[in-house]
Amino acid sequence: MVTSTAKREAVKMMMSHKISQQRACKEIGISRSQFVYEPKQPKKDKPLRDLLKSISEIYPRFGYGRIAVMLSWRLKETINIKRVYRIWYMLNLQLPKKRPKRKRLETNPIKMCSQHTNHVWSSDRAANGQKLKSITNSVIGPTFWSRSMEKMNLQKESH
Repeated sequence: MVTSTAKREAVKMMMSHKISQQRACKEIGISRSQFVYEPKQPKKDKPLRDLLKSISEIYPRFGYGRIAVMLSWRLKETINIKRVYRIWYMLNLQLPKKRPKRKRLETNPIKMCSQHTNHVWSSDRAANGQKLKSITNSVIGPTFWSRSMEKMNLQKESH
């Protein structure tokens, strides 16, 4: 995203190369009224700007909304949050990105995927010594368990 001041500078540079203001503004993509615009309250914003910068250095994890509340406490007057927002972005103050939490290696979902059909993730022994294999798969569903139980009962009866 290019700021208005950067666009104004680009128009001024084009005008220094003997391109008309109208043509330069059209090429850069700003209106001529935006090119000649000057902020109306730079003197009024100066003390607020300095205070905003000092508070944001003390509390770097605070956003413009929280700092606006702190400014109103310090100055003992209400401050428009849109004004704080405008100055915040004019000073290019932004929160540093949070670092993502480290993930545990054991719970990696990629490692938990089955590699082939009937892949066994865990096994156990029943009371009679028969091996039990468990496959957790949403495709198998309850019919698998009922069939496996029937199979176990048939094997028990045959012994």
